[in-house]
Amino acid sequence: MSTMKPQPGKNDRQAREVGQARWETEANQRSTAEDRTPSKQQVWLEMAVQEVHDNYLVCRAWDGLELKGVNVNVAKDPELRQSARDGMTINGLSYEYTGPQARTVTKESDSSTKDQIIIPMYDVPADGPENFPGSIITAAPIATRVLADDGATVLHCQLREFTQRAYANVEGS
Repeated sequence: MSTMKPQPGKNDRQAREVGQARWETEANQRSTAEDRTPSKQQVWLEMAVQEVHDNYLVCRAWDGLELKGVNVNVAKDPELRQSARDGMTINGLSYEYTGPQARTVTKESDSSTKDQIIIPMYDVPADGPENFPGSIITAAPIATRVLADDGATVLHCQLREFTQRAYANVEGS
């Protein structure tokens, strides 16, 4: 009686895993460096907002007690960026941004308007008491291109904010 080692077949789990790993490796080699998914685990960072701009925030690392490092540009959540909707009409609503945290929405059908602000608003150190670090946000190391306030310069942000913020109507408007 001959002893034969089992050969990997289409139902063999190990063979499927090896095939999957080979396919993923080949796919990664075919992709460009720009669209590759990072292979290492992502780290979420707490950052303190120092300045608010139309499409990005200037922040410093926050360790829970004090600011660390140097200022870095952090891309705002895509839905909060001015470049996402400024001057556009979407579903009968026109958007005009009036500041880095405010916009006016006009309903095309009857020309009624609503002023909106980001809730909760981003607070910067000048808004609070002495030693106030600014609003604390969570950001992930995802490279993002956003437009600077001049609307033409592209900034390469190495972090992107993930937020629970959204635009909301200003009461009485």
